[in-house]
Amino acid sequence: NNLNRTESLLENHGFNEKFVAEDLASGFGLIKLGYKCKLVDVISYDMFPESIRAYSRRQIRWSKQNIELIKLNFTQVNMLTKLHFYMHIYDSLIWIVFFIGIFISIFLYDSSLKYTFILYPFDNLLIGKEAIRYILYFFYTLSFLFVGLPIMFRLKISFIDYYKGFALLLAVSFFIMPYLVIELIKTLFGCKTVFSVTNKRDQINQDINIFNEFYISTVFFVIVVIK
Repeated sequence: NNLNRTESLLENHGFNEKFVAEDLASGFGLIKLGYKCKLVDVISYDMFPESIRAYSRRQIRWSKQNIELIKLNFTQVNMLTKLHFYMHIYDSLIWIVFFIGIFISIFLYDSSLKYTFILYPFDNLLIGKEAIRYILYFFYTLSFLFVGLPIMFRLKISFIDYYKGFALLLAVSFFIMPYLVIELIKTLFGCKTVFSVTNKRDQINQDINIFNEFYISTVFFVIVVIK
């Protein structure tokens, strides 16, 4: 949550409503005007998804919002703030790398289906058959190990709790990956992001509906497992 002075927002011509994440877009505008943010310890409340299904829908929306903000001009924003923002962009776009990597690793090299791929004639140009896998391992480790561990130590979270949260994050993230990739690509090509409110009635016992809503993911991973 954030608190802004009305005078500052008016100087910024109000909230930047060109973006779904108008608070972040407006925040960057205030920074360019010379304003700074201060983090204070206050007790605040927010609606958090109560089911995996609601959580998945929110994560997809957040990723699309981050990508949409690439259109902003960051010339007058300090490097530390830009780095913080680029970390969110990385966290979103890396799923496209994972998704393509799965296709390459599963179907291009180890399957007879590779003969149907246009890339097959250029097989020898990919720095060896194992190169793609090692590249994926690098990004995978960077994203989920080195980025997360400092936060674990900073917040004094036990390794067991971190591992349980880490495992759940992986399971949910990889399940919604096909839909996330589709939505990210649409956003990169200019498709407007629509704000979807977290459903307060989406109870825990409705998690089974995630298989109906994300049926493409179910089919995709069934194919991968069979392969």
